[in-house]
Amino acid sequence: MIKASFKRDSEDRITDFLLTGHADYGESGELDIVCSAVSAISIGTINNIEALANSRANIKLDEKNGGYLKFHIDYDKTSEENHDISLLLENFYLIYKDIVKQYSVFAGYSD
Repeated sequence: MIKASFKRDSEDRITDFLLTGHADYGESGELDIVCSAVSAISIGTINNIEALANSRANIKLDEKNGGYLKFHIDYDKTSEENHDISLLLENFYLIYKDIVKQYSVFAGYSD
């Protein structure tokens, strides 16, 4: 199961998320659509924060040992860039919740 946890700051902006585990949705050796979806939205969000909000997050990634992605960002940019970062992270959060709703046996989250 993929597990996600999210942290927010005093302004209710997501500052951290942690993804661990694998969905194990597909047969061994076949495409796992749940893991693929979570990978696509998480890496896409990180790349878009860099490209669109001119910011870099602190990332720790380990795909080999059970799936692990730890993300942290400081909101120390302009108010427009901070808004963009927050919007991108809220988008990630909402899409992830939709995946959990559809595939709750394979993914979960906590706030």
